[in-house]
Amino acid sequence: MKNNILVALFLGLFVLPAFAESPDGVGKEKRAEAQALAQESAMDAKDDMDEEAGRVKERMDKGEEKLKKEKKLKKEKKEKKEKKYKKEKSEVEEEFASKKSEKIKGLEKQKAKKSEQTQNELDKGSEKGQEARKENSKKWWKFWGE
Repeated sequence: MKNNILVALFLGLFVLPAFAESPDGVGKEKRAEAQALAQESAMDAKDDMDEEAGRVKERMDKGEEKLKKEKKLKKEKKEKKEKKYKKEKSEVEEEFASKKSEKIKGLEKQKAKKSEQTQNELDKGSEKGQEARKENSKKWWKFWGE
């Protein structure tokens, strides 16, 4: 019973005045000032965010322009390398072709000399030697005479 009385007394003195309504005019000015201050701070925060968004957008635009310039430069460099490569390749091919034609000309000269040599040798020596040479010079795939 003493506990119930103590609880009721505690509630009456401390808790119930906290739930009591305040009179109509008390604290309205403070609330209005607090609302105005909160609204100003919200507007300032919004302005700050808009400014930051503008700065970020400018940075992005600058970054995009920079990327476009870099891509263009890379493309130009690649094209220059390709042109240089093609030029070098054509020079090498021309050089190779000229060396090949020189080699072929050399081989033809050598072949002509060889054929002249064999003609010269056919006339030399005895008849028996000439016949032996003629027989040896026949092609291996020709089995019946010509």
